[in-house]
Amino acid sequence: MYCKNCKTEFEGNYCSNCGQKAVTSRPVLKNIIKDTLDNYITLEKGLFYLIIELFKRPGQLTADYISGKRKKYFNPVKFIFITVTLVTIITIKNQLLGPKRGIIDTEPSFDLPDYYNEYSSFVYRFFNIIRLVSIPLMSAVTYLLFKKSVYSYTENIVLNCFVLVKE
Repeated sequence: MYCKNCKTEFEGNYCSNCGQKAVTSRPVLKNIIKDTLDNYITLEKGLFYLIIELFKRPGQLTADYISGKRKKYFNPVKFIFITVTLVTIITIKNQLLGPKRGIIDTEPSFDLPDYYNEYSSFVYRFFNIIRLVSIPLMSAVTYLLFKKSVYSYTENIVLNCFVLVKE
Protein backbone atom coordinates (compact mmCIF):
# COMPACT_ATOMS: atom_id res chain seq x y z
CA MET A 1 0.00 0.00 0.00
CA TYR A 2 1.20 3.55 -0.73
CA CYS A 3 0.74 6.46 1.63
CA LYS A 4 -1.57 9.16 0.23
CA ASN A 5 0.42 11.78 2.12
CA CYS A 6 4.09 11.04 1.30
CA LYS A 7 3.82 8.26 -1.34
CA THR A 8 5.93 5.84 0.73
CA GLU A 9 5.15 2.14 0.44
CA PHE A 10 4.17 0.56 3.78
CA GLU A 11 2.22 -2.21 5.50
CA GLY A 12 -0.07 -1.89 8.49
CA ASN A 13 -2.44 0.77 9.76
CA TYR A 14 -0.05 3.74 9.64
CA CYS A 15 2.68 4.98 7.30
CA SER A 16 6.07 4.30 8.83
CA ASN A 17 7.45 7.46 7.25
CA CYS A 18 4.92 10.18 8.18
CA GLY A 19 2.37 8.51 10.49
CA GLN A 20 -0.63 9.02 8.18
CA LYS A 21 -3.49 6.55 8.71
CA ALA A 22 -3.62 3.85 6.07
CA VAL A 23 -7.31 4.16 5.44
CA THR A 24 -8.36 7.68 4.63
CA SER A 25 -11.78 8.55 3.36
CA ARG A 26 -13.34 11.74 2.21
CA PRO A 27 -13.69 14.32 4.98
CA VAL A 28 -16.94 13.95 6.89
CA LEU A 29 -18.06 16.45 9.52
CA LYS A 30 -18.31 13.68 12.13
CA ASN A 31 -14.65 12.71 11.55
CA ILE A 32 -13.46 16.31 11.64
CA ILE A 33 -15.22 16.88 14.97
CA LYS A 34 -13.84 13.59 16.33
CA ASP A 35 -10.29 14.47 15.25
CA THR A 36 -10.60 17.93 16.80
CA LEU A 37 -11.85 16.49 20.08
CA ASP A 38 -9.10 13.85 20.01
CA ASN A 39 -6.47 16.54 19.50
CA TYR A 40 -7.68 19.00 22.11
CA ILE A 41 -9.72 17.20 24.76
CA THR A 42 -8.30 13.69 25.19
CA LEU A 43 -6.99 12.93 28.64
CA GLU A 44 -3.67 11.71 27.29
CA LYS A 45 -1.97 13.86 24.69
CA GLY A 46 -4.68 16.51 24.72
CA LEU A 47 -4.84 20.17 25.57
CA PHE A 48 -6.45 19.54 28.95
CA TYR A 49 -3.86 16.90 29.80
CA LEU A 50 -1.12 19.45 29.13
CA ILE A 51 -2.85 22.04 31.32
CA ILE A 52 -3.25 19.55 34.17
CA GLU A 53 0.39 18.46 33.90
CA LEU A 54 1.54 22.08 33.67
CA PHE A 55 0.02 22.78 37.07
CA LYS A 56 0.75 19.43 38.71
CA ARG A 57 4.30 18.79 37.48
CA PRO A 58 5.64 21.67 35.36
CA GLY A 59 9.28 20.67 35.78
CA GLN A 60 8.65 17.04 34.86
CA LEU A 61 6.51 18.05 31.90
CA THR A 62 9.23 20.31 30.52
CA ALA A 63 11.97 17.75 31.17
CA ASP A 64 9.93 15.00 29.49
CA TYR A 65 9.17 17.12 26.45
CA ILE A 66 12.77 18.23 25.98
CA SER A 67 14.12 14.71 26.51
CA GLY A 68 11.97 13.43 23.65
CA LYS A 69 8.80 12.17 25.35
CA ARG A 70 6.51 14.27 23.17
CA LYS A 71 3.80 11.89 22.02
CA LYS A 72 1.59 12.29 25.09
CA TYR A 73 1.87 16.10 25.26
CA PHE A 74 0.10 18.76 23.24
CA ASN A 75 2.48 20.85 21.13
CA PRO A 76 3.66 23.79 23.30
CA VAL A 77 3.81 26.25 20.39
CA LYS A 78 0.20 25.48 19.42
CA PHE A 79 -0.68 25.71 23.09
CA ILE A 80 0.85 29.16 23.51
CA PHE A 81 -0.93 30.46 20.40
CA ILE A 82 -4.29 29.11 21.58
CA THR A 83 -3.76 30.46 25.09
CA VAL A 84 -2.63 33.91 23.98
CA THR A 85 -5.53 34.16 21.53
CA LEU A 86 -8.12 33.22 24.16
CA VAL A 87 -6.64 35.43 26.87
CA THR A 88 -6.34 38.38 24.47
CA ILE A 89 -9.97 38.05 23.37
CA ILE A 90 -11.19 37.76 26.97
CA THR A 91 -8.97 40.64 28.12
CA ILE A 92 -10.05 43.02 25.37
CA LYS A 93 -13.72 42.09 25.56
CA ASN A 94 -13.90 42.49 29.34
CA GLN A 95 -11.33 45.30 29.67
CA LEU A 96 -9.38 43.34 32.26
CA LEU A 97 -6.17 45.29 31.67
CA GLY A 98 -5.73 49.01 31.33
CA PRO A 99 -7.53 51.98 32.68
CA LYS A 100 -11.22 51.57 33.34
CA ARG A 101 -13.19 54.54 32.14
CA GLY A 102 -15.78 56.00 34.49
CA ILE A 103 -14.54 54.30 37.68
CA ILE A 104 -12.87 57.38 39.13
CA ASP A 105 -14.71 60.67 38.82
CA THR A 106 -11.74 62.89 39.61
CA GLU A 107 -9.20 63.96 37.04
CA PRO A 108 -5.52 63.14 37.64
CA SER A 109 -3.54 65.91 39.31
CA PHE A 110 -0.96 65.93 36.53
CA ASP A 111 -1.10 65.88 32.76
CA LEU A 112 0.44 63.02 30.84
CA PRO A 113 1.82 63.56 27.36
CA ASP A 114 -0.39 62.30 24.54
CA TYR A 115 2.21 59.82 23.33
CA TYR A 116 2.23 58.19 26.79
CA ASN A 117 -1.51 57.63 26.66
CA GLU A 118 -1.25 56.20 23.15
CA TYR A 119 1.65 53.96 24.17
CA SER A 120 -0.02 52.67 27.33
CA SER A 121 -3.27 52.08 25.46
CA PHE A 122 -1.39 50.06 22.84
CA VAL A 123 0.44 48.00 25.49
CA TYR A 124 -2.75 47.36 27.45
CA ARG A 125 -4.60 46.30 24.34
CA PHE A 126 -1.95 43.99 22.90
CA PHE A 127 -0.17 42.88 26.07
CA ASN A 128 -0.51 39.14 25.37
CA ILE A 129 0.52 39.47 21.75
CA ILE A 130 3.59 41.45 22.80
CA ARG A 131 4.47 38.65 25.22
CA LEU A 132 4.01 36.07 22.47
CA VAL A 133 6.27 37.95 20.10
CA SER A 134 8.86 38.34 22.86
CA ILE A 135 9.34 34.55 23.24
CA PRO A 136 12.19 34.34 20.69
CA LEU A 137 13.95 37.27 22.38
CA MET A 138 13.47 35.81 25.87
CA SER A 139 14.74 32.49 24.56
CA ALA A 140 17.87 34.12 23.16
CA VAL A 141 18.51 35.80 26.51
CA THR A 142 18.00 32.60 28.52
CA TYR A 143 20.12 30.68 26.03
CA LEU A 144 22.98 33.18 26.42
CA LEU A 145 22.61 33.39 30.21
CA PHE A 146 22.64 29.61 30.59
CA LYS A 147 24.97 28.83 27.70
CA LYS A 148 26.79 26.21 29.74
CA SER A 149 23.56 24.23 30.16
CA VAL A 150 22.71 21.45 27.76
CA TYR A 151 19.66 23.22 26.30
CA SER A 152 19.68 24.56 22.75
CA TYR A 153 17.97 27.76 21.59
CA THR A 154 14.98 25.76 20.35
CA GLU A 155 14.66 23.99 23.70
CA ASN A 156 14.75 27.42 25.35
CA ILE A 157 11.79 28.41 23.17
CA VAL A 158 9.87 25.39 24.50
CA LEU A 159 10.86 26.25 28.08
CA ASN A 160 9.78 29.86 27.65
CA CYS A 161 6.45 28.81 26.10
CA PHE A 162 5.69 26.77 29.22
CA VAL A 163 6.88 29.60 31.51
CA LEU A 164 4.81 32.21 29.67
CA VAL A 165 1.64 30.14 29.89
CA LYS A 166 2.23 29.38 33.57
CA GLU A 167 2.39 33.11 34.43
